[in-house]
Amino acid sequence: MAGGSLNRRQLLQAGAAASVGAAAASSSVFAAPAVIQGGPVTLRFMTHNTLEQPAGDVLKEIIAEFEQENPDIKIQLEEVPNADILTKLTAYAEADDLPDILDGQFGLASFINLDAALDITDRVDAEGLRDSFIPVALEAGMDSEGRILGLPFYTGTDALYYRVDHFEEAGLDPNAPPTTWDELTEAAIALTNPRAGRYGFGMYGKTHTERCIHFMQNNGPDGEMLRLDRDTGMWTILVNSPDSIGAIEYMVSLALEHQVVPPNVVEMDYPANVAAFAGGNISMLTTGPWGAQTFIGTNPDIEGKFAVGIHPTPTGETPVLRQGSLIYAVSRTSQYPDEAFRFLKWFTHDRQPYFAANAGYGPTTKAALEDPAISEDPFLSVFLEQSLTAIVEPYQVQLAEWNELKDRFDPEWQAALIGEKDVPTALNTAAEHFANILGDRAELKYPVS
Repeated sequence: MAGGSLNRRQLLQAGAAASVGAAAASSSVFAAPAVIQGGPVTLRFMTHNTLEQPAGDVLKEIIAEFEQENPDIKIQLEEVPNADILTKLTAYAEADDLPDILDGQFGLASFINLDAALDITDRVDAEGLRDSFIPVALEAGMDSEGRILGLPFYTGTDALYYRVDHFEEAGLDPNAPPTTWDELTEAAIALTNPRAGRYGFGMYGKTHTERCIHFMQNNGPDGEMLRLDRDTGMWTILVNSPDSIGAIEYMVSLALEHQVVPPNVVEMDYPANVAAFAGGNISMLTTGPWGAQTFIGTNPDIEGKFAVGIHPTPTGETPVLRQGSLIYAVSRTSQYPDEAFRFLKWFTHDRQPYFAANAGYGPTTKAALEDPAISEDPFLSVFLEQSLTAIVEPYQVQLAEWNELKDRFDPEWQAALIGEKDVPTALNTAAEHFANILGDRAELKYPVS
């Protein structure tokens, strides 16, 4: 370090270390009197899930049960909207004011980048929890060294939701949703009626890089953002591969050539797409198992009017999709790590089958898979089928720069989506950004022209 200066990460680490030291000193002085006085420990719980329905009511019920069974612990909710999680988490870290339980909506990379999460590996193993989680779900909370930094609360791939009533109106068979990209295009064209304010397919034009990944990784062996060589630790940049370019060109064609997505597509984030689907303005949308109850919560009248099918692929083959797990972690600076882990275990493990069945979110524990309320659910069963071939992308779990890479990819994706750039130019630009960010840890398989 020139001149003894500290970079931002080192400052965060130093602040966190000082906080841990202060917490230890505080514990030795004040913990015993607090117990004698019978004062409960208060845990700050950062979450976006209590803002969703019906998930929010189910999670609050689980929290109330925990407080009843653990009268020495009180849970203080710190509710943050889905889209604001990373911004809020970063602000907490920079202020050295991390809540005891952290929301990992933006993946493990955000925790690693901010050095925010406590290593809970020993606690997980002491409780014998490792084998009770579905392996691909738990993997989302493990870093490159095998440390467990978080536990999955729910999981799921994306699948194709579609409006049965719209299919019937358009003369399409509601029992045969599209399984290939050509079929998806044909159905979207048949379902689109701009005069009625209806479009065949909803697309995440504002954010949600993950939805682009789902199309890319099913369009050939090099359809991907990055690939990790675990032996060398090198990342191969594939965002501009012919397979990746072809996938994005297909998605862009839906918007520009066929005009089957809303014209304000670059403004369409997850809440906007949910509202449009629930309100009848789009007929098909890809999202996870939480979608069903979210749609109904947005518009109760939609119940019984939509169904879900396997995510379309170029030729209709079984999709290989990113398995997205929402993880929660114990803050590395928590003054009450034991109590925080007790609560984390409660809602991510002990009561996860109940949450999955009643909120309609994807299961993460093996016990949940055995619950008939999940295995026989007409929606969740589709996601369970897709989970058999699902994968966890190493860059989304282990790469601290992943959120920065997404921030560089999204503007290029949007520029292509509105025709400001052709797709090869946009993805070559993204590849250059990736190379600059990762430096000598990455290589371009397809050099930009």
